[in-house]
Amino acid sequence: MTDQFSVITQDLVAHSRTVDAIGDGVREAGDAGLTVRAGGDAYGKICHFLPPLWASCRTL
Repeated sequence: MTDQFSVITQDLVAHSRTVDAIGDGVREAGDAGLTVRAGGDAYGKICHFLPPLWASCRTL
């Protein structure tokens, strides 16, 4: 058994571009999430505890 493998360079480059694009989308979504602040009344009376809970998670 050998420790070698082969790849099709064009396929590897295409996959790399796909991964980069997904990463860009995740980064953009994360940045958008940091700019949005939900008010205390955004979730009604039952879930009023959620905005402060999420705010504390952002500092982690």
